[in-house]
Amino acid sequence: MLRSCDNGATDLGCPAGVPKIADTISTTSLLAGFDQPISRQRLHADATLSANRYKNHSELNNNGYSLKAGWDWATIEHLSGTLSAELNRQIAQYSLSSDTTTALTDLNVETNRLISATAALGGVTKLTFEGGLTHRSVDY
Repeated sequence: MLRSCDNGATDLGCPAGVPKIADTISTTSLLAGFDQPISRQRLHADATLSANRYKNHSELNNNGYSLKAGWDWATIEHLSGTLSAELNRQIAQYSLSSDTTTALTDLNVETNRLISATAALGGVTKLTFEGGLTHRSVDY
């Protein structure tokens, strides 16, 4: 259930005289994934496709997805790491507070991209070296 004041405020305590608007949202999702160990390695991935539909505000209808993939690797000489990537598309959160002026009838879709890599040298010892690199981007 989506609720907001007709003036764009998202708090449920609408000011006196400002009518509340509401809508029913349905989401249909399709999920798939795998997790395959191969010797000391592991490959994994999953995907989610979603269709979001609004009963009264069809201008907010949207399709979203989440794609994730990764490779966990290890060698025999205490060297290991990960390589992963993510791609997500979803309707963006409209406000971080309840005093927003953004109307809920504007579709705002965000796309997130993430690539990450880590490596570690050392095992169950007193000294282990670990490093990582991550890149993330967000588009609206």
